[in-house]
Amino acid sequence: MRIFFLMILAVKQKNAISSLALCSILCLVTALFFSSCSKNQEPADFVVFTGATMGTTYAIKVSDFPDTLAKKQVQQDIEKLLERINRSMSTYLPDSEISSFNRFNSSSLFPVSPLFFQVVQESLRISSLTDGALDITVAPLVNLWGFGPVRQLKPVVPDEEKIKALKKRIGYKKIKVKVDPPAIGKANPELTIDLSSVAKGFAVDQVGMLLESTGLTHYLVEIGGEIRAGGQKAHQSPWIVGIERPADHERTIQRVISMENNSMATSGDYRNYFEKDNHRFSHLIDPNTGRPVDHRLASVSVIHKSCMTADAFATAFMIMGSEKGYQLALRENLAAYFLDRTQSGFEMKMTPAFETLIVKN
Repeated sequence: MRIFFLMILAVKQKNAISSLALCSILCLVTALFFSSCSKNQEPADFVVFTGATMGTTYAIKVSDFPDTLAKKQVQQDIEKLLERINRSMSTYLPDSEISSFNRFNSSSLFPVSPLFFQVVQESLRISSLTDGALDITVAPLVNLWGFGPVRQLKPVVPDEEKIKALKKRIGYKKIKVKVDPPAIGKANPELTIDLSSVAKGFAVDQVGMLLESTGLTHYLVEIGGEIRAGGQKAHQSPWIVGIERPADHERTIQRVISMENNSMATSGDYRNYFEKDNHRFSHLIDPNTGRPVDHRLASVSVIHKSCMTADAFATAFMIMGSEKGYQLALRENLAAYFLDRTQSGFEMKMTPAFETLIVKN
């Protein structure tokens, strides 16, 4: 029998993952990657690379790895690329490109690297398509609600006046861009940006392209739950990926997907929230209201050739809710899978493009 490889995707969070959650994800990924085979199964024909990056972990599987290629060099190239992206887009590093821009107190344009500009440009495109549901300037509101880098021991619901004051400071339309040479600017000096809703997906794409540039076309790249699949796994069988059921205190499979030359991102509200007076407050902040989303949508998965684009849409759909998100997914011909909470469990809705990728029992 051939090995049936199944990866459970950890739902992504906008903020850095706690050490406990990081350990859990690392153990989960390690167990899945190195699980032993029964006597009826063939040995795994792939090379594995793992490590830490961007406040989470990465795990990469490559099948058909040639003997002429040095594994150590590939690992070093991957680490170097991820470090470059992290030093560009991490708000946790004071000398990163994004931190420098956020401190930039001027109305003039700020020169940025082509990679940085690419992420900003795609974020703004999705912002326009989703009527601002995705907004890379929303971090001040995220911080106000206690979901930023500095966590509150006892989260509190912010005063409405503070919410209104911060809403005046944010807005993706306040970002100015210049294509050649790449540069961005801000309409007001207080404006800051946070690319955490798309940076992991972008990194996944970049690692995939790095592997392809070295002739490695059969791979599965995962960073913090976002994935990209190239070609096939060993024995010409497709990469098989599982979508996690959006339950608060368990990790089980909701749906199994066949992946080939595609990417997938999953976003949800069930790992990062607080409760106050019997009301649940999610880390997902709606830029239009300045408050956590208040709808039934528990998680959404999006499949796209670009993991960065899937990442952006998954976040936007979680803000929009399943009804508006589903209609936009149909208009954009996106493969998307929505799970709403109901009194009896979860209610599923998927686009026709997504349905074609489901592994049938």
